[in-house]
Amino acid sequence: MLVRDFWTEVGGVRTHYLAAGATGRPLVLLHGGGTDSASLSWRPSMGLFSQTCRVIAPDLPGYGQSPRPRVDYTIEYYTEFLNHFVHALGLSEFSLVGLSLGGHIAASFTLQFPSTIERLVLVDSAGLGTQWHWRTLAWLMVRMPEVPDTVWRMAGRSRPAIRFSLRNIVHDPLVITEEIVTEISQTIATHGAGRAWRSYVEHEMDWSGFRNNFLNRLAEITLPTLIVHGSHDRLVPVKWAKRAHQLIPDSELCILEKCGHWPPREKPIEFTGAVLEFLKND
Repeated sequence: MLVRDFWTEVGGVRTHYLAAGATGRPLVLLHGGGTDSASLSWRPSMGLFSQTCRVIAPDLPGYGQSPRPRVDYTIEYYTEFLNHFVHALGLSEFSLVGLSLGGHIAASFTLQFPSTIERLVLVDSAGLGTQWHWRTLAWLMVRMPEVPDTVWRMAGRSRPAIRFSLRNIVHDPLVITEEIVTEISQTIATHGAGRAWRSYVEHEMDWSGFRNNFLNRLAEITLPTLIVHGSHDRLVPVKWAKRAHQLIPDSELCILEKCGHWPPREKPIEFTGAVLEFLKND
């Protein structure tokens, strides 16, 4: 199924998104942070999803081909953006899949607009706990502004540096193809790249963990929820997923073995199969 590029105006931001499939229930996919985009995380799996769903994957503001406005990239900002985005596309009910940062946004949106969501999928999701790996390093880096900019520029010129950084994202380094490295290198070279991620870290995290931590509100999510997590995620602890499964009443848990923080790219067949099976269980 052909994946096509579209644009729509969302709160003054000319937002880019990918879409595939003309029939079936709407499925919205939210990518992660850092150097991620709709294309990087979702394009390979959109063809399979589109066989039964109308699939839509936006580039969040600050990422991919969407603009990089000078705003505070908080969870509140992204939740409001998503609300305007789905209204711009005329989506009154849809299923929502969020990866990492996208999962953080998806959980926030579901808690605020529960009647809008048919089914929720949280993938290696941020915001489901407080103590996370690398939190102290991330907190220190955003408070030394010259360091992230220097690191970002250096990484963009160094394919080995990109490969090295991705080893924290995946369990199997063979997943890191030349095509992935090239796409990330091109993203880093874009003016304003990294600004949204640094702003998110600055506003949403401190040395103790996430500011918008939904751990104490997970029991409020009563709609069908699938929690997917890589067994070898080095960034977000797998115990977050297991605990979320215990707290969300109508939830299922899928732990993908020998998988890191990026299930859609590291275990695409297993990941897509688990989500499609969940979506058809009405």
